[in-house]
Amino acid sequence: MEQLLDPLYVGLHILNLIAMVIILRLLVYKPMKKFMAKRREAVAEETRAADEALAAAENTNLLIQQEKKDLEQKTRNDCYNILTQAHSKAEEIIAAAHQDAEQITAEARKQAQETVDAAAEQQRQAAAVLAVDIASAVLPKKLTAQEQQDLLEASLEEAKRHEL
Repeated sequence: MEQLLDPLYVGLHILNLIAMVIILRLLVYKPMKKFMAKRREAVAEETRAADEALAAAENTNLLIQQEKKDLEQKTRNDCYNILTQAHSKAEEIIAAAHQDAEQITAEARKQAQETVDAAAEQQRQAAAVLAVDIASAVLPKKLTAQEQQDLLEASLEEAKRHEL
């Protein structure tokens, strides 16, 4: 143990330690410090770039959200306009259908009236013919052809007055 505490060994160890610290400082510490500074600058640059990209992404997101709101509003307006136009078209179609129905009804009434008038005229003529037949059966040879014609016309007029 005496040798370990020898001042020469202790001095050599201290010199060795100082030399090693100087060598390590020159060879490792300064390059490591430069490397760490460069790395710190690179990280700072990447952080700044990431912050800029994040800000740009947020701006883009805000723009996209605004465009989405604008498109939704435009879609609502378009839907409202389409529904309004469809409602107008439906009203036009309904009005045209009502008009067509009124025309069809009027035409049907006209045809029905013509049918009624034709039937009434046929009844009058049938009544007149029947009256003539009855008269000719009752008065077989007493009326001339002219008298029969006059009687027929009188019967027709009488039927018209009574609307037979």
